[in-house]
Amino acid sequence: TARNSKPIEVIGTYDPIPKPPPLGEEGKPVKDIKLDTARAKYWLGVGAQPSEPMWRLLSMIGLLEPKYHIQKMQQMGAEQRAARREEGMDAVEGR
Repeated sequence: TARNSKPIEVIGTYDPIPKPPPLGEEGKPVKDIKLDTARAKYWLGVGAQPSEPMWRLLSMIGLLEPKYHIQKMQQMGAEQRAARREEGMDAVEGR
């Protein structure tokens, strides 16, 4: 939606306040995400562009690929460092 306008359709809710795990279960508190996946798939299929926070939520439930993979980012960083080293050596050798 445009800023300060009403949404076309509400397809889910997100409660960022962690709730304790259900009775009788151990573990970390959980955040409540409710989503109509069929409608989310529909809107993505017709070209809807999710915001960054929505992209993260959709990737958490498996509808979208995460934008930033930690391994991919580490690999890209290593490649950039190697390229900088090569450029530095070229400058030293007078190329």
